[in-house]
Amino acid sequence: MSKISIAITGLSGVIGRRFSYHSKYNTSLTNLNHRKPTTKNSIQSVFLDLYQTETIRNILRQANPKVIVHLAAITHIDRCETEKNDTNGSVWKVNVEATRQIVEYCQESNTKLVYISTENVFSGIASEYSENSVLDPVSWYGNTKAVAENLVRTLNDYTIIRAVSAYDFMDSSTFLGSVYHTSELKKPLAVVDNHFQTISFIPDIIKTIDLAIEGKISETIHVCGKMISTPYSAVKAIKKTNQNDRFSFYPVSLENYFQSSADLRTKNAILNTAHSQSIVDFRFTELSDVILG
Repeated sequence: MSKISIAITGLSGVIGRRFSYHSKYNTSLTNLNHRKPTTKNSIQSVFLDLYQTETIRNILRQANPKVIVHLAAITHIDRCETEKNDTNGSVWKVNVEATRQIVEYCQESNTKLVYISTENVFSGIASEYSENSVLDPVSWYGNTKAVAENLVRTLNDYTIIRAVSAYDFMDSSTFLGSVYHTSELKKPLAVVDNHFQTISFIPDIIKTIDLAIEGKISETIHVCGKMISTPYSAVKAIKKTNQNDRFSFYPVSLENYFQSSADLRTKNAILNTAHSQSIVDFRFTELSDVILG
């Protein structure tokens, strides 16, 4: 396998950490670190301040990658909402303006861009969403990601990967990963039972990024299972398999759990994968596959 020079943002995040260990291309990386340089000797680290957007293209010119994997974003929905409509705020700078600079660099250098997006570019009003569904976000976070998606689509060579509530039992920083590894709680856990999702297994996302790096995907793709679950049904399935009676949890509605910010959530986070599944060389993983091992 020939070595491909790859620059990546967000390597210290949930997906980035797993990518640094499990991608086929984890020895060809330049970590464009915003906060945390990598400790792996095989990965070069270059500081990239995503708030200082005017410096981004010069740093990318120095790195001179063949492919950029752009994982970094401010993602906390409620945190983002505090800056709603503020195009001078940090959320807009990181999620939109930094992406704009990366896109402009890719245009001038003919560099491939792999961009990670979210179900939050959709409102959740429809029963499901295809790769080509009209973007209609209801949150400021979703709005910034939708704007960034449209910027990425101006490129000749790009891959947009949409994922839903990405999880990995090997990473307890994900919600389902923490549930899997927690044997006992001090008090019962409230878990939403009417937030419908087709959830994404992080190793599947990494496989898809690898395919995009290899030039095998140049479009928008949904990477998630096809089975619909809720956070409550997922936790119930995990704990039934673990046969753990000391982990107590109970159902609660999205509206009661999030109160005034419930309307910012994509209630039907159901991404249709019929087309996406047809263009990858592996089957997207269902939660049941992971539970049963």
